[in-house]
Amino acid sequence: TQLAVVAFFEDFLKTAFAGFIHVIGEAAHSSVAFFKTKAIRTARELLAAKPEQERALLSLIVNKFGDHGQKVSSTVAFNLRALVEDHPRMKMVVVKEVEAFLARKNITQKSTYWAVLHLSEMMLSKKDDADVAAALARLFVARLELALRPPPPPAKIGKGDGKGKGRSRWLRRPKKRRRGLLAEDDNRLIRTLINGIQRAMPYMDASISSTPVQDETVNALFKVCHTVSAYSTRIAILSLLNRCLFERSGQVPDRFYRLLHEQLAQFDLFSCQHRHQAYLLMQRIVPADVSVARAVALTRRMLQVGANASPSVAVAALAVLRELVAARRTELLPLLHSVESSLRKQLDVGVVVGADVDGGLLVAGADGVVVEGSGVVAARLGVVVAGSAVVVA
Repeated sequence: TQLAVVAFFEDFLKTAFAGFIHVIGEAAHSSVAFFKTKAIRTARELLAAKPEQERALLSLIVNKFGDHGQKVSSTVAFNLRALVEDHPRMKMVVVKEVEAFLARKNITQKSTYWAVLHLSEMMLSKKDDADVAAALARLFVARLELALRPPPPPAKIGKGDGKGKGRSRWLRRPKKRRRGLLAEDDNRLIRTLINGIQRAMPYMDASISSTPVQDETVNALFKVCHTVSAYSTRIAILSLLNRCLFERSGQVPDRFYRLLHEQLAQFDLFSCQHRHQAYLLMQRIVPADVSVARAVALTRRMLQVGANASPSVAVAALAVLRELVAARRTELLPLLHSVESSLRKQLDVGVVVGADVDGGLLVAGADGVVVEGSGVVAARLGVVVAGSAVVVA
């Protein structure tokens, strides 16, 4: 009898708790933002205190990523972050629930962005979160492949017949998008996915992190980087390609350097919001290039841009040149000490004041006029490379 009473009370308590969760779910669908945020916070507190109805509570919280209000979506991200801090072992559970949310077909682009942004900011640990990092990397790569996929052609809307004749012109037709260009929401989503992949890679196992991105995705990234309108997205794509290709084969292929040399000619690349990442990328790539001539060509292209851009670009180009000279001094000595006999014949009395980055000489004649060699841009910037030292006039 006592066991039956305990079982009856337990069933009554579970039923009452399930009813309370149903009430919280109805409050989460209210039109008032205060009730939504209060319901999300209550669900998180219940989930953190007791694992009863864990799936229902977690699904209730994650589903609010699809809310139209930005404040509600940020509240969801904050509560999920607090939940993971209280229970670190729930990271994989949260990732799977968000992945199930992203797999739906009726969610908006903004909802996808908020969910992906939360996953990309999840705190990870190298000791315990290798599986979580691998799951995040797979999810980000899958979403990136989906975002890079060209949109399907819009369905043709014909003229109506019979009763519906003439009504087709009132139907809402999809907006036309230029071929190869991405919308601003797509650019923001792609940047977030790329940042999430780069952030998850250091926490993965060595056997898994060597190939996080497949060849098809790499080819799609190369193709999109030529046509994407947001230069911040181009910088993120270049960083991801450099990291993935280097970890895959130990060296970056020539295809990447051709893409980088082409992008350096764009002035907007050094005036966008993420231009500091472009500077850091150049300081990391140029000194490590196996081809000295190609490294000099990249530095020269950046000096050319700096001659006609803001002073910060010129300073960054000089910093890249300094790193190159410091790292490849032995290979650059023949280039820096080369002598052009044609310049010596042109001047009866002249003094060689230095050599530019092209190997051409800067010669001061008797009348004090500096005759430029082949490195016109370096001379205009007042840069003289003598030996292995960089002097700014």
